[in-house]
Amino acid sequence: ELFFGDELAMTAIGIGDATINDLKEGSASISTFNSTPPTATPKISIWGHEDGPVLWRLAGSNKNRDIEGAVSFLANIYLAEAIICATIATAALFVPFVGWAVSATCYFFSASWFLGWAWLNESGERGWNALIGANEMVEVCVARTTFTCTYDDLEACLSNPPGRMPCAQTCWFDPPVCQYISNDGLSDGLVKRSSQIGFSSPAWNVPNDLIFEAKHTNHFSEQQTSNQFMIDEFDKIFNKRNYHFSL
Repeated sequence: ELFFGDELAMTAIGIGDATINDLKEGSASISTFNSTPPTATPKISIWGHEDGPVLWRLAGSNKNRDIEGAVSFLANIYLAEAIICATIATAALFVPFVGWAVSATCYFFSASWFLGWAWLNESGERGWNALIGANEMVEVCVARTTFTCTYDDLEACLSNPPGRMPCAQTCWFDPPVCQYISNDGLSDGLVKRSSQIGFSSPAWNVPNDLIFEAKHTNHFSEQQTSNQFMIDEFDKIFNKRNYHFSL
């Protein structure tokens, strides 16, 4: 299910539902591609790796405009409005009679402006990466020390050998508290890395040393990339100076 912000981003980038559906894992297009029998033809794999915020850089490359700068400017306006509304809300608390009503209204607007700022700066990026499947779920664990003995248990433990340290080991417990958080993964802003290199496709049996990373490159700028590393590798391949293509 798409939220309004996701639809807005898709419109800005210039893609529609058909593109998203074709790029989904398990789609008819992807299944057809993955079922293609492998050939002995030498292959290389180049994957685009865009830096965050991938959403706005992808949109900027498609429209050939500095959308990232415009979004940053807009986000600053949202943050300024949130601060102004919060300041008015705090001051309104000291106004007799209508102060509480004014304060509550201003706090509501402040929270709304802040949510807009958060979406432009972070949550929109996370939502977009989740939409294209480029987010990664990472398990984070924190140990929290818990005292498990009653006062009587502790007193009995300390009054008998072998002494204080075993009591500490008995009465203090450090169970890990774990949760999964969403982390931005690797992509060109539209297709995640594993899909770009055909990770699960037998049709693309590419050696690891022939999988090249096009740094600072998104889905729309890959065709115009001037990455010198990629130019050097293509030069080796076309001049048969890469051992995979030397026969």
